[in-house]
Amino acid sequence: MIKYIEEDVAEAQAQGESGEIKVAHYLFIMTFNVIGNLVLSRDLVSPRSIDGREFYDAMNKLTKWAGTPNVADFFPFLKWLDPQGIMRNMVQDMGQAMRIVEKFVNERTEEMKSGRKKTKDFLDALLEYEGDGKDEPDVISDQNRRTIILGASPRSSLSAALF
Repeated sequence: MIKYIEEDVAEAQAQGESGEIKVAHYLFIMTFNVIGNLVLSRDLVSPRSIDGREFYDAMNKLTKWAGTPNVADFFPFLKWLDPQGIMRNMVQDMGQAMRIVEKFVNERTEEMKSGRKKTKDFLDALLEYEGDGKDEPDVISDQNRRTIILGASPRSSLSAALF
């Protein structure tokens, strides 16, 4: 995080700006990255990562939609209309987050097949899970795996509410 702050301040100063930072922004990034390192052994949000930025933006939008008062909650007969577009936007942004998580899972699967992966994390446990098939599934489905990973993110209540 300190490296990100130093790089952003230096870049801002090079452009003639003051170099002031928003501490809350970096604490939020740190939270995402701590969870990302526990679950996926990677930073989820990096100023230089396109996937990380898209994931961060999608999760921020989900938070915005989840916190927006919805007229359809007060008038249930309007629910099918979605007059404010809240549900449509939430589904779209959750789909974006799911696609990014799927990409992370696919990258890890390829690493495991090639033997490059050396560390063990939560995603490895999900990928290697084998149940008995009686009281639990033989393996965890791709959809459930993505949902579990999103549930481990700092915005876990959103993924639980949508699925």
